[in-house]
Amino acid sequence: MREFRVYMAVGGMPQAVEAYVAGESYRQIDRVKKGILRLYRNDLKKHDTEDGDRAEVVFKSLPEQLMNHNSVFRLSVVNENARTRNCGNAIEFLNESMIVNNCVNVTKPEVALEMYADRTKFKMFMGDTGLLVSYILNNGGDTDKMYRSLIIDDLGINQGMIFENMVAQMLRANGHELYFHEFEYCPEENKASKQYEVDFLTVRGKRLSPIEVKSSGYKSHKSFDYFKQKYQLKMNDRFIIYTKDLAFEDEVLYIPIYMTMFI
Repeated sequence: MREFRVYMAVGGMPQAVEAYVAGESYRQIDRVKKGILRLYRNDLKKHDTEDGDRAEVVFKSLPEQLMNHNSVFRLSVVNENARTRNCGNAIEFLNESMIVNNCVNVTKPEVALEMYADRTKFKMFMGDTGLLVSYILNNGGDTDKMYRSLIIDDLGINQGMIFENMVAQMLRANGHELYFHEFEYCPEENKASKQYEVDFLTVRGKRLSPIEVKSSGYKSHKSFDYFKQKYQLKMNDRFIIYTKDLAFEDEVLYIPIYMTMFI
């Protein structure tokens, strides 16, 4: 996990990796990544000469988007007057350029996920998690100390969005399209239905495999249970990606986050 956290913090951009291998400080590695982010923003401004700076503004909003409840992309975070017709091309350009990875909501959990894709509701993840870390830690503090704290799991912030971004990156690199599913369910013990979510849905062996991401070692899986009860689907493995050892309990396969590449 420590080695994985180092990778998560440094990221996979060649210049950042080169600086890490050369023994540079985390402050210098962060400086390299911030330079890459500046290049991204400058290139996006050039792309947006006809339509204004929408792609750049969309990109700048990404950390705040991920900090929102359930991370669903909100145009109001970009600009209170933003509309899909104004930002749609920018969002698609960012996704196609692989600067970001979009995860699309499916209205119905079926094997043919794309048939039920609702592209008006999606999450936007950074293509490289190391760049996201530089965005998040951009607060003028002791950079080396913050990076070391992230690596030893003592940063003092909710790392959920970093872990979810990392899983999205790994799934996408392994050839998976990214989908998630929101659903309402009323358990027998409750009087009213509530909203639940499966973080990622993928298909393995012609059956659905739901995935939930946890930035800790917790094994709770209420949304998994309700998902199974509501839809009565034939599923392959149900995965909870977390920070502890490989385990199989209650028909759920718990895998340490560094094993996501095997899904």
